[in-house]
Parts: sequence; structure tokens; C-alpha cells
Amino acid sequence: MNRRPTPGWLCVLSAVSVLSPAAPVHAAAWVDTLFGLSRVSWSQPGTYIGWRYPLPMWAWVGLVLLCVGVGWVSYNRLLGSGVGRGALAGVRALIVLLVVMLLAGPMLVLPQERVEPDRLLVLVDRSASMNVADAASPGDPTRREPRYTALSEALRQHPYLLGNPPETPNTDRPDPPEPANPVNPAMRDRRVVWLGFDENAYPLDPRKLIAPDAAQPEGQRTMIRTAIESALQQSSDGPVAGIVLFSDGRSAQEIDGELLQRLRQKSIGVYSVPLGAEHPLAVLGLDRIDAPARAMVNDLTPITVHLQREGGASTLGLRARLIDPATGEVLDESAPGKGEADETLHLSARCPTPGSVPWRVELVKDSASVALNPERSSDNVTIEFIDRPLRVLYVEGYPRWEYRYLKNLLIREKTIKSSIILIEADREFAQEGDVPLARLPVTPEEWRPFDVIIIGDVPENYFSSQQKTQITEQVSQRGAGLFWLGGNYHTPRDYATGPFAALLPMRRPEGVSPIDPSRLPMAVQPTAMARELGVLELKDPQSADPAELWPTGLPGLMWAQDLGPLKLATDVIAVGRGSQSESAPLLVRMRYGSGQSLYQGTDEYWRWRRGRGDIFFDQLYVQLIHMLGRSRFALGDRGVSFTVSSPRGAIEQPLVVELRIDDPLILQRQLRTIAVEVEQTDNNSNTPIDHLELTPGTPGSAPGTPGGANQGQAGGDEATPSVGLYRATWRPSTTGTLVLRVVEPALADLNLLAKVEATSPLDEMLVREADYDNLRELSQQTAGKVVLPVNLGELATLIPNRAIRTPADITEPLWRSPLALVLMVLLLTGEWVGRKVLRLA
Repeated sequence: MNRRPTPGWLCVLSAVSVLSPAAPVHAAAWVDTLFGLSRVSWSQPGTYIGWRYPLPMWAWVGLVLLCVGVGWVSYNRLLGSGVGRGALAGVRALIVLLVVMLLAGPMLVLPQERVEPDRLLVLVDRSASMNVADAASPGDPTRREPRYTALSEALRQHPYLLGNPPETPNTDRPDPPEPANPVNPAMRDRRVVWLGFDENAYPLDPRKLIAPDAAQPEGQRTMIRTAIESALQQSSDGPVAGIVLFSDGRSAQEIDGELLQRLRQKSIGVYSVPLGAEHPLAVLGLDRIDAPARAMVNDLTPITVHLQREGGASTLGLRARLIDPATGEVLDESAPGKGEADETLHLSARCPTPGSVPWRVELVKDSASVALNPERSSDNVTIEFIDRPLRVLYVEGYPRWEYRYLKNLLIREKTIKSSIILIEADREFAQEGDVPLARLPVTPEEWRPFDVIIIGDVPENYFSSQQKTQITEQVSQRGAGLFWLGGNYHTPRDYATGPFAALLPMRRPEGVSPIDPSRLPMAVQPTAMARELGVLELKDPQSADPAELWPTGLPGLMWAQDLGPLKLATDVIAVGRGSQSESAPLLVRMRYGSGQSLYQGTDEYWRWRRGRGDIFFDQLYVQLIHMLGRSRFALGDRGVSFTVSSPRGAIEQPLVVELRIDDPLILQRQLRTIAVEVEQTDNNSNTPIDHLELTPGTPGSAPGTPGGANQGQAGGDEATPSVGLYRATWRPSTTGTLVLRVVEPALADLNLLAKVEATSPLDEMLVREADYDNLRELSQQTAGKVVLPVNLGELATLIPNRAIRTPADITEPLWRSPLALVLMVLLLTGEWVGRKVLRLA
């Protein structure tokens, strides 16, 4: 369709009409009526005359010459005045030219177009990693804020992405064109589609991202590939200009080649806006806290704090505090050693009252260079304190010096109720202790009350085979502690074979011998394991430093044993360092079933009493005996313990759930199965999410093995076992804090429960650092670009405009207008009148 300028005569006519006082009101309507216009007006800007059958300019020149020729031929040979005939020839030429013009289809055209806006897909990461506070604040680069807060600030600075797309014009009677977008004209013909995503993609209201009360992201995984595929599927019916990806780049999926090829074929670029720090920040936080579930009143209870170090953070300038929330009192503090990579801190405290006591562990920074993770800077730990003395049985072969002072300690210590047997005593000698015994226990019921058993330098044949088996079961199944005091004659060499060999922490007990006298005396030095277990913390009342945990100037030991190679998983609690600076293990510990076995390779601690009295001697032995008794306290006075193999687990990873019964009355019920329900504390609902049944099993057997603790003896006689063991394998099905609760009616009144923190192997909070490289590669592979949040305004010019524009001009034909009719009638009438005047008609 060719465009031609508006005829000059029409412009003159319009100018003259404007001079009239009524022109502003009637001029446009008068012109529209003259041309017979109903849909288009001459007053609308941009209108022009077009043709239904457009011809090139040379054709119009030829047609004009042809019309002139027709007029000339028509009147060339006729008689009459030459001027008159020339005028009539011109009129005839105009008539023919008017007919030609009307046949070409003149029309008034108002340019219009129909625009199909392109789609800009905006994907916003709504996973939990967006809560990580490692994004630099625009106002203060030294301050860090959560990643989703950085996104909100960027959107407030560049609100053009929040605009609505323009409406499609009305082709019947259009309104004046929309003004350009006052924020960014490049977004006028664009529809912005917002989608949030974590594991799935879903519609998102962008206004909620900048609201003051915007909700925090909570998704557990980031699936970038799934989000892009879902966005493309929702926009398959129109052009896509590009994809804007707000994310930290962490994804549980890889972007496969098929999706990249699809994006390249459609020329859809991914414009990544990375959120978070490009390089990991040095941040410290709590990883986990290890503490006993139960402890004795007034016992020095150890708590181990494991730190989470990110970005190579140094622990120097950090302290851990143990706080009583009820009073706000700081019970203990601990700081790392000289190493910048220390990831374990040890705290300890005493509680004077029985019951369940909640304590809080807090991380405090002493240096501005230390950055703490606010989400992991504190945590709670609950310990049940039990007010009863430990039952201790001490069996000694002969009255050596260590025996004399240890015996007196056991009798006077209020937290211990002791029974003491001296083998080489005369018949008239009355055995000592708070609960004197005439003989060694011979049945499981007689062994049951003892929490700790101390065996001195005793001949192996003093114990019968039944008593050895009973002591082994007391340790492995009931959680008792076994304390070996090495001696010159029998311990440990006599126990190299038989049931007790498994309870000794050295590989070759028969090879244990005294340390060469040339290496004596030996100074005792506690190891880091001692601090973790809460033992060998000897405080000197006369010391100028109240925080000192090991006094100086203790007398050296003049006799000690060379223990030789130790078994795997044996912890060295103290070493002896001789005159030749060679160290040797003196105090070692190992786990055995539910209990512990502790071996002491010397009997010379009585020397510490010289000039000091019982201060250090008593602290040493009381702490060691209490430590051995903690395993027993895990079973509790209820005679039932309910445990899970690990307090932390992953989804679909097996955990062993175990319940031990040490109460004869409960054992007599011969329970075939024990029902357990699993609840999730995060959803504020008591509805169980899982159910499992514990079946009988024996120590060392696979979970659920038939013929376990409750199986009868051979010959068909039902016998009540000394310990009942029930097990099951359980796999967490969801993340969060899960509570396993025993709901078996026979045990319901005991309120047995265990907690497990279940995580997902794909939980992105396990790795908190942003992955800029992943976003760069994705943008590079799709011909996109990485745009930092501060440069978000560049997106409007970077993203191409792929809106589809279809001509939708509004036309009004002029060939049937009143003006065309008037012109034709005037020209025909003029020619007829001229012919009459010249007598040619």
C-alpha cells in the first residue's frame, strides 16, 4: 500500500475552515462528512491516503499522459474555438483521470498494528539457601544480609521488571496510543512471567518479594533444570525473549545437553543474576553438640561442641558459652587452642538439683574478624540429672598403697555407695564399704545393682566362669563400667585368655610389663580426650589461675606398665612422659557394648598426696568413676533404654532402633513385638508419619533376628532372660526433627522416646556457598549473560525484543464518498455545458 501526501487543496480547505469561530468544534466533523468517513477521522495524527490497488509512480505518470491524450484526441478534430476545445479536452482528461483514480481504490488509512508481546521468564530461587546472609549490603559493603533481601533491594531499585504488559489495541475504534513506559520503554511490548522455584516451579507474585513482610524461602532443594523446563512449557504458545534467573547457582541437577540445545534452537538466552558472595565467606557456626542424655547430680558433666567452619574460617577470637537459661548464669566457657582450624570445644558444668535441665550453648566472638552464622550461633541441650549414688564394687587382691587410699575415698564419697572385697584379708577381717559383702555376687540379679566394677591386681581364677560371663553381660548389656587397676602380679597378664580378654583394651595382655626404670619417674599428662570426657580436670585451690585444669609440680610415678599395642577404637586419656621424653599410654578406655572398659597402667597416684593431701587423688578417681557410671545412667532407673544408632540420619538411609529391658517384671511379660510411632515436630501435629515394630534380637545379631532375648531355653522350658533386646531397621522418610515414641501399652507409662535430625542428601544447606561458575556456564552456553544485582537495569537493553507485530491498519474507502460523487457530477456537468456553449452537442 503506497502512501501519498494529503492533497494541497484539502490542506487549504482545512486552513480556511479553521478561521471560522466554530472551527474547533465543527471542522473535523465537516471534513469527515465530506469524505464519508465513519471509522477514521482526518484529525487523527498519522492518517494518509492510500490505494487499494497501488501503482508505481511511473504508472501514474503514464496514466496522466494517457488521460491527457484521450482528452486531446476527443476534441482535436472538432470545429470551434481552440481555447474552448482545449478547456473541454482538459475537463475530459480530468474525468478519465478521476475514473482511473476511483478504480484504483483510494482510501484513508490510519496506521495500526497488532502486537503479540514476547514473554520474559523470570525465575526466582525460593530454596532455603536464599536465607544465607553472605550478600553485600548496597548501603554498607561490610555488612552482610540474606540473599533474598539482596534480591528485594535490587527489585526496588529497578522496578521495571514488575510492570504489567500493554493491552492489545481495539481495532474497532482505537483509543490514542499508549504513552511510552515511563520507567523503561524497552519493556512496553513485553509480558513478564514470574515463577518461583525450589524442587518445582510455581507462579509467584513479584510484589510479595518487595513487601516489608515478605516470607522467607523454605525450599529444601534447588532444581534449576526443572524450573527452566517448566517455564518453557508454560510459555510454549508465544515468543520468549529470554530467561532471567535469580539464584545462588546451587542445584541438585545438572543442565543436560538436550535442554541447552533446545534453548539455542529457540534463541532463548539465560540471563543469570547471581545472589550471594562469589567467594565463600569465613563463617563459623554450631555443627552439633554431644552431651549425655542423663547424668548424676553434682557430677562434672562434659559437653562437646563441634563447630562448622565455612570458607576456611579461623576459630581464633571465638568462645563457646554454656548458659543456664533460667538464671542467665554462664556455667562454663571455652576457647579454641592456638590452632586456627580447631573445630571442637569442650564445656562442662554441674547441676545441684535433679530433673530435666535445659542448657543453652552460645558462640560469642571476641574479634571483629570472626563472622558467625546467625542461624547456627546457639542451640539447646537438655540433660536429665538423677539424684542417686553410684553403686561401686571394688575387688582387690592385696592391700597395696593405692588400695588403702582408694578404699577410704569410696567410703567417704557421698556420690558413691561402695562394696569392697579384699581377697587376702584374714577370715576375721570385716569387709569394708557402705554395703559390705561377705562374698562376690554369683547371679545376674546380685550383679545388677552395680554401676561400676573395679578389679585390682586379682588372680584370674578368683572369678568362676559364670561370674566372668555375668560381669561381661553387666558391662555389654546393662551399661556398667569396668575399671582395671594394673598390678605387679596378675593384672592384666592373667586375663590374656578367656572372657575377660575382650574387656581389656590392649592387644597382647600377656606382653604387658613394667616400664624400664631408666625412664622413670614419669609425669602424667592428660590428652584432648580427657577434656572431651570431662576427666582429669584437677583444680588446685591454691592456684592463682582458677581456670587451670592441670596442676604443675605433681610428683612423678615410680612404677608404670608398658601396655604395648592397643586395640582399634581405644582412646588414650593420659600418657606418661619419662626422663627420656618418651611418652607411653597410662590410662586408656574403650567402648564395649553398652558399657565402657577403663585400664589404668599404674598404682602410683597415691604419691600425689605428698604435701597436698587427698585433693588431687580424690578428684582423679571420682571423675573417672563418674565417667564410667554415665553409660549405666543412660539405661536409667526405669530398667529400660530406648536408643537410635545415630542422632542424625539421611532420608532412606538405615538406622538401627534398639530397646533394652533390664527390669525382671517387664521381662516376664514376654513381649513379642514393641510398637513405635514416628512423629514430626516441625509440622505442629501429633499425627504419626511412620510406624515400626521392634522384634527380639540378641547382642551381636542382626536386627530382628529370631531366637533372641525372649526365646526360651533348650528343652522347651520358658526362662526369663536377664536382658531383653528388641531391634528394628528404620529409614527416615522425611526431613526435620523426628521423634520416635514407644507406644506399646506395656511400656507407655515410661514415656520412652528418641529424637533424630533427618536430612536429605540433596539438602543444599549442606553446602551453603554460591556457585557462580554454574551460572556463568549456563549463560555462556545459551548466549546469555551474567548480570550482577547492582546492574539489573542493563537487562532491558540486553534482552532482545521478540514481540510479533502484525499490521492492522484501519481503512476508509474514498471512491464512494460524497466528495467523489460531487467531483464527478461537476466535471460531467462542466463538460456538457461547455459542449453546449461551443455548439458541439
